[in-house]
Amino acid sequence: MFKPLVCLVFIFLTASIYSQSHRSAEALTESGMEDHAKGNYVKAIDEFTQAIELLTRLEPTFAKAAFVESAESAHERAAVRVIDPRAAIVYVDRGITYFAQWDYDRAIADFDQAINISPALGTAYICRATALLGKKQLDAALADYDKGIKLDPRNTKAYIGRAVVWQEKGETEKFWNDFKTAIGLEPKNPDTYFCRGDARRLAGDSAGAIADFEFAMKLDRRYAAAYLGRGEVRFHEGALDAAIKDLTKAIELDTRYALAFRARGYVFLTAGRTAEGQADLDRAIAIAPHLRSEIEANIAKLKSLAAN
Repeated sequence: MFKPLVCLVFIFLTASIYSQSHRSAEALTESGMEDHAKGNYVKAIDEFTQAIELLTRLEPTFAKAAFVESAESAHERAAVRVIDPRAAIVYVDRGITYFAQWDYDRAIADFDQAINISPALGTAYICRATALLGKKQLDAALADYDKGIKLDPRNTKAYIGRAVVWQEKGETEKFWNDFKTAIGLEPKNPDTYFCRGDARRLAGDSAGAIADFEFAMKLDRRYAAAYLGRGEVRFHEGALDAAIKDLTKAIELDTRYALAFRARGYVFLTAGRTAEGQADLDRAIAIAPHLRSEIEANIAKLKSLAAN
């Protein structure tokens, strides 16, 4: 019923990097980060784009000539551009925002730009790896996680992401080793316990999954993903009222949580509360349009099961 853990991996990218740049670009970047946090992704992307333009400027000596049409190719004209290395960080921020909109291709393009500008920026490789994981390009994702870990060996998100790749590849021992490393680095990071719990959920270990989700809640009572995870386990176990309670809590904590609306919609439909279920699924699609085809397919399955 629910998509694999890779659909939830966006939580790895929720923390943007703070850009130190010249004054106006800095203000635009800070504003973009604030709008990203509020879910105003279109506005955030516009602000990040403006910041990038300010950090990618024409060499003064050639600036005037660059605006005069000549036989020079666009590529040759672009060659006079001077890129502030700090633009790489803003590309990462914008890529994260594209990722939050489930636009993996544009996210990857921005992470590519960040790496081109600053090849030693470990976070860019880790973010690109996560977007590649979202596209199920496991080998490419693994290579990027390895590179990111080499550059930034204390980045917890890299180990979590690589653990997901190992799970997808069926490499159980490597999967647990990476989670062990992640927990060792940040024993109070709820992301780690949520992700390990979701892996346990997918493996059929309901008790282990709930233990991890509840530990994440203990670390952060406002951690919406943990309530989503526990709600999904309870749905699988047939405890519909308990599942609805958890998923409602997740939505209260994050009113734009498409995955929680999707999950609660399925629970409502299973419970025979059709109008409420359809309303939740419509809301999930409005927030994350890419979910439409999967949701429509699952509705058809639920109807078929009900008919039988």
